[in-house]
Amino acid sequence: MPNTAISEKKTRIYSIGEARSAARSLAASRSVREGKSLSFLPRLDSVARRLAAQPVGQQKFVQSQIRTLRKVLGPLAKVRMPLVVEGPCLGYLRVYELCSALCSPCDGILDESSLSAFISEYQTASALTVG
Repeated sequence: MPNTAISEKKTRIYSIGEARSAARSLAASRSVREGKSLSFLPRLDSVARRLAAQPVGQQKFVQSQIRTLRKVLGPLAKVRMPLVVEGPCLGYLRVYELCSALCSPCDGILDESSLSAFISEYQTASALTVG
């Protein structure tokens, strides 16, 4: 007999009201400061170096993803991202805390309307900026 509590959680989607409430609460309870530059480019180099132990097909796939990331996200390497200065995500990028707050209660299952409601409501209390 399957565990229905687990099954229900995995298929649950944030309602628009729940998304707005969570965003409002998070925005009101956190402060951020100018953060650090994104440091993903050195990590991509590290991932590329570790690929030698992977099957050839996987190596090619990951290398193509790394090239795409460099092309698309490369200009953002100098952008300074806001950091959380209090709470359980102290020191993390604010975007990480937002994603965690949005995804945790619904096991990462999102729809466009609840995501849009969350972001819009968050910005009524605290503008989302980069740098």
